[in-house]
Amino acid sequence: MNKLFHLITICLSIALFTACQSTKNTTSKQNRTLNLAKQKTLLWKISGQDLKQPSYIFGTIHLIPEQYYFFPDTFKQALEQCEAVFFEIDMNSNPMMSSLMGDGQGVENLDLSNLGAIMQLLSKFNMKDSKTLQQLYTPQEYKVVKDYLTSKLEAIAPGVGSIGFQLIQRWKPLFLSTFLSSLDTPTNQGETMVSYEVKLNTIATEQDLPVKGLEGINYQIGLFDRIPYEKQAALLYEEIQQSETPPSTDIDNTALLYELYQAQDIHQMYVATTQSFGSIEEFVPILLDERNENWVSIIEKQSIDTPIFYAVGAGHLAGEKGVLQLLYNKGYQVEPIYSN
Repeated sequence: MNKLFHLITICLSIALFTACQSTKNTTSKQNRTLNLAKQKTLLWKISGQDLKQPSYIFGTIHLIPEQYYFFPDTFKQALEQCEAVFFEIDMNSNPMMSSLMGDGQGVENLDLSNLGAIMQLLSKFNMKDSKTLQQLYTPQEYKVVKDYLTSKLEAIAPGVGSIGFQLIQRWKPLFLSTFLSSLDTPTNQGETMVSYEVKLNTIATEQDLPVKGLEGINYQIGLFDRIPYEKQAALLYEEIQQSETPPSTDIDNTALLYELYQAQDIHQMYVATTQSFGSIEEFVPILLDERNENWVSIIEKQSIDTPIFYAVGAGHLAGEKGVLQLLYNKGYQVEPIYSN
């Protein structure tokens, strides 16, 4: 039974890490585009309009090998000037997130004391109307998917591969795609992975800063219900078939993403993020653009009287409908803060 609980926790951890128009004066900047291709920084200062003090927005990567992790003084100094921290999701108020995140040093340290919350979250991964993977594939395709997933689960927790598959056969295929993609990351090769969100949350707690979220975890999970399950299933099957590609290719692509982050190249991070959607690229407006617009509305309201440190995925910062461009369009000053 302990093996099964460990398997559940691993799957949940991987799947999760992996959302009113202004009437202010925006005329002068509405039709201008920020040139982010040359701005190599993850940290940006937001000022102007009605803001009494500047706020900051920082692009994170949810999990990164320790060798690529960095946190220069400029990041710390910006955080010290703020009176609250906003993540994509509130890291503290949701017991499910607390159970899953642990200390950011690996699934072996995750807190299983709140197993009820974990199981509650697990149920939200399921497709609606009791739909299963078998209903989304031909018999031949289903066998390929079932055999592949079972073998992967067996590798993670020997002896429970078949039981594990029964557990996830109702999961939304995009969650399964995220799970499979993660299996080739360095965390499965013995390297320590670090979470920027966990590190920032720890600093915020030490400084007695309030921690909040730009959206709820239920909203994030619900996004996957807005993409047809058939489209998700097709992407999952495509990824499984491509699994015969030599592993070095995937590892090199993953390393490239880490290198782009370390170079603080948010433009190329955005390009890599959108390209990773593959056959579901048509749903970028749901997975990125809509969430960016929602966040900007919240940033506008929350930052008027309080300087806030916002930490969101780096892939959300750049692009024509990225958070920085949307803020700029509304008349705010967005300034790069460079680190040594």
